[in-house]
Amino acid sequence: MGRVHERPGKFLAGLVDELLEWAEHEFRLDRKLDDGATERDHLESAARQLKALGRQPKAEPTVDGPPFPDELDYLYRWFMEISLGLASSGMAPAVVTWRDITDWQEQTGEIVEPWEARALVSLGALRASIAVEKTKKKAKTPSEPKPKKPRK
Repeated sequence: MGRVHERPGKFLAGLVDELLEWAEHEFRLDRKLDDGATERDHLESAARQLKALGRQPKAEPTVDGPPFPDELDYLYRWFMEISLGLASSGMAPAVVTWRDITDWQEQTGEIVEPWEARALVSLGALRASIAVEKTKKKAKTPSEPKPKKPRK
């Protein structure tokens, strides 16, 4: 029997919110930093180094985040699969579009309900916005010192 609701009920809407919260945490951890490592790499390295030194940090560096809503595991797997086929212009992070979802459905035979499509597009937009945050931070840091004004 197929799904009949175009909009998810409160239960599913809550799960989508949980998925987005979990994904935001994961996307931030997987963000590449200037040295090429991810934030997750840095946190895990710090924890290993402190443990090796026998020191206790003031606050435990952790990669643990919100719980993953297991009921939507299939939806996140769909997102990752769709993401593999995204084209990037090189100017901005690739996002999941309605067209991408339609093309993916045609290729796989999966049937995506409207609420699921909205969640997939939201995941793509969230990932792109987090990727751009790093770019914005980089843009604020000048790569060369400003030239000094000549004396009058």
